[in-house]
Amino acid sequence: MKQRTREYLGLPVSELENRLRGTQTELADLNFQLATRRVSNYARLKVLRKEIARLKFFIDEQKGAGDAV
Repeated sequence: MKQRTREYLGLPVSELENRLRGTQTELADLNFQLATRRVSNYARLKVLRKEIARLKFFIDEQKGAGDAV
């Protein structure tokens, strides 16, 4: 398991949602830079998209586990 994935296991949903918002903001900024041709690191776009998917997964998992209990 990757370090980042282990890091997310113990976090509450509120913290995960805060990180998700920050990551989405960073992705929006990079997309704007892409549109204006000022992006220097294109690989960061892919990393951010994967990070958003990972965060959403953990948020859904924790919310689902809370509903089942």
